[in-house]
Amino acid sequence: MARYEPTDEPDTAEVAFVVQDAWQGKGLGTIMLDELLAAAAARGITRFRAYVLADNPRMLGLLRRFTDVQERTIDSGVVELVFRRRPGPAVHSRVAAPSANRAPASSFRQMREIVATGSYLLHCAR
Repeated sequence: MARYEPTDEPDTAEVAFVVQDAWQGKGLGTIMLDELLAAAAARGITRFRAYVLADNPRMLGLLRRFTDVQERTIDSGVVELVFRRRPGPAVHSRVAAPSANRAPASSFRQMREIVATGSYLLHCAR
């Protein structure tokens, strides 16, 4: 699941992502990040705020690799990040080919089918 909610700042939204344990590490978070940022951009939202547990290196790494992090603070084990969508091609078009640590091709085909059918949840509030 990926979602954003507008904040008091007109061009800023708070984002949240949840990927079921069985799907983690297979690229679904990358696809959802890209889709969420594109949907927000279409509505004039250009800045994002995320609160990530400091012991969640996958999410922190995903945001570091595919967004322009402008602010980063940590308090009580929670990292607050303020970032913008990185200009250029879509996030998932910049992802490297599957490696030994990634899911096999059959999992990627299945994930593409899930994304193509809209079976994942992408929530965009206005």
